[in-house]
Formats: sequence, structure tokens, C-alpha cells
Amino acid sequence: MKLLIVDDDEISRFYISYVYKNIAVVDTAEDAKSAIIIASQNFYDIIVLDIGLKGELNGVDVLREVRKLPGYNTIPIIAFTAFAMPGDRERFLSEGFDDYISKPVIKEDLCAMVEKNLLKYKKLKQ
Repeated sequence: MKLLIVDDDEISRFYISYVYKNIAVVDTAEDAKSAIIIASQNFYDIIVLDIGLKGELNGVDVLREVRKLPGYNTIPIIAFTAFAMPGDRERFLSEGFDDYISKPVIKEDLCAMVEKNLLKYKKLKQ
């Protein structure tokens, strides 16, 4: 599995990278522009994408740009965010994210979500 983690928080990038270090090829990006460039140069099976990125573009903007790249129209992209108020999950799913998980994240919840979305994606490809 190839996983791209996009988050401006170094600890979040490190944590998810650590969780997947033995079971996936993990790349990270700390801002929107880097994420779009990295995704255009490599193909990932799944992307975990922070919403509240610092800079001009936020996670929703990155989602829209990555979806335009060849092959990325159906890969799972998970919103990973501190936005955890009622209605936030629905808002991000309506923007086009495949799933949503709020920070702070529990390892088991993240792993279950990634696995669920990868299985769904593999079934779509068949």
C-alpha cells in the first residue's frame, strides 16, 4: 500500500507514518502545494488529508486539485481534521471526501478506517 499523509503538523505526520511504517510505503507533505506536486509525481492507494492546512489552500482545495489528476478520481481520500462539531463530518463528505476522522486520532480507529476504504476501493476497481 502507498499512503500519502498531508498535514502541517509534524507530530501528526510522524504519528501516522509510525503507525504504518511496517505495512505501507508512506510519504508525507506539510502543505497543500507540496501535496499536489507529490500526488502528481507518484500514485497513492489512499490519502489522509488535513483540512486546516496553513497557507493559501486548505484540505478541501487539495482534494479538488488531486481529484483532477489522472487516476485519482476514485481513490480514497480521508479528511483528517480538528473540525469535530456536529455537521462537520457531513460537510466534508459532501465536499467529496470518502471518509472523515477527527483529531486526536486513535490508532485502531485510523487503521480500521484506512482498511475499510481500501477494501471499498478495491471492490470498485474490479
